[in-house]
Amino acid sequence: MSSEKKEKKQHKMNFNIKEKLKKTFSKEHLKEVFTGEEQKKHLKQGSYSSIMTVIVLAVIVVINLIVAQIPTSKTQIDLSTQKMYSVTDETKTALKDLDQDVTLYYIVQKGSEDDTIEKLLEHYDELSDHIKVETKDPDLYPKFTSQYTDQTVAANSVIVVCGDKSKVVSNSDMWETSTNYQTYQTQTTGFDGEGQITSAITYVTSENNPKVYWVTGHGEASESDLSTNFSDAVNKNNVEISDLALMTDDIPEDAERKGLGTPATRAAIIEKLVAAGFVERKGKSLIPTKAGINLVTVLPEPLTSPMLTAEWEQKLTEIAKGNADPDSGTRL
Repeated sequence: MSSEKKEKKQHKMNFNIKEKLKKTFSKEHLKEVFTGEEQKKHLKQGSYSSIMTVIVLAVIVVINLIVAQIPTSKTQIDLSTQKMYSVTDETKTALKDLDQDVTLYYIVQKGSEDDTIEKLLEHYDELSDHIKVETKDPDLYPKFTSQYTDQTVAANSVIVVCGDKSKVVSNSDMWETSTNYQTYQTQTTGFDGEGQITSAITYVTSENNPKVYWVTGHGEASESDLSTNFSDAVNKNNVEISDLALMTDDIPEDAERKGLGTPATRAAIIEKLVAAGFVERKGKSLIPTKAGINLVTVLPEPLTSPMLTAEWEQKLTEIAKGNADPDSGTRL
């Protein structure tokens, strides 16, 4: 660039600076500044911006209030592989048919809530007007659980209550685990909180629950001898278990009975078989002798079936209750 052009460019810049300074310190501009015209202009623009900010904030608050009223089941997507944050159609149907008020007491210290269980309880609260969820901090209510159970209730457990009936859903029952017997370490394999809580709701709202009589007195396996899977299934299906010693107890009226005689006749029959040499005792077991096996071999098949005696006993019971005709006997 030539020196002449540089001088022209510098002259032009100096001219522009002079014009800006002249305009800034002109009489008219200074008057506007000191009379507040310029301030009013900026204030007007600032007020407009403030109003718009307030409107935007108000819209955001209203939207949040509306969203808060929408059930979490509609606003959240369950991406867990086991659908831990949603409920099945079976539970939805059970809650839809619910006609009694049920309270779910969430036993947990403040700040120790389990996120999975908490979200699950929210679903129950939203799906039925008959369900109410209350959190009970054992630090604040140390004797609360004692009115429902004499056992210690673990943290993050749920007590389901309807009227006078209640059932404790322990935290350990909600989480499925497996044990590695090589390392003896236990790891969590699944979550069954929904199944346990829905089962408990069914239990407390039902008048009659299934009952199983556990036969004892002949060296049978006890309930504790069976697998935990069996015990868990029994408890989850609200099955009540009672012991029944057939040698000494009569079969209860509420039991579906097809037994072999009464306790007295059963004992007498066994003693006759032992005395005749058809069976022998070995510990708590009765073992057929060679003579007994030969007898069973030569008798007609219907006579060797325990079902025949069971059917006769059932028929006699029905006749005694007046539910069957005495003349309608069973024939071979």
